[in-house]
Amino acid sequence: MTDKLKAALEKAAAFIVETSARETTSGNYFFYPEDMPDNILPANLYSEHLQSIVKIMLEYEAIPEVDVSEYGSLDVMVYLDYCPNFEPDADERDDYPDDREILDPLKSRQKNKIEFRETKNPAAKTTLMERLEAGKQKAAQQEQSGAPKSKKREERE
Repeated sequence: MTDKLKAALEKAAAFIVETSARETTSGNYFFYPEDMPDNILPANLYSEHLQSIVKIMLEYEAIPEVDVSEYGSLDVMVYLDYCPNFEPDADERDDYPDDREILDPLKSRQKNKIEFRETKNPAAKTTLMERLEAGKQKAAQQEQSGAPKSKKREERE
């Protein structure tokens, strides 16, 4: 992947994150392929790299989940702390007063964050084997770094 393409995908993900947070009144927002401006990412690149865009979106703390439809539309969940237009029910008004601080969703990105987030799209889920391999790699890195062993681990050895 070229740097130019990667930058375009990051810009597309940021556009979707910002639009979803700004436009939702419930914390849930549907983004359709035709909503992506061509000057940010052309339609053919959007559909070709949709899974990469979703992975980038999930690096934002503001976005707990993204579901991908078979037609390329996204069902984006946004934490309410990032939604300026959230309309709370009467019983939620104490938790979400009108003068509450609204966090900037674009400042919540944590690049290279290692976390497994589930989506309803089976193609986007990590398999058990992938999670096991990631765990083995992490354990090997800890062994090499000389990280202190836990008491339970010392007892087993």
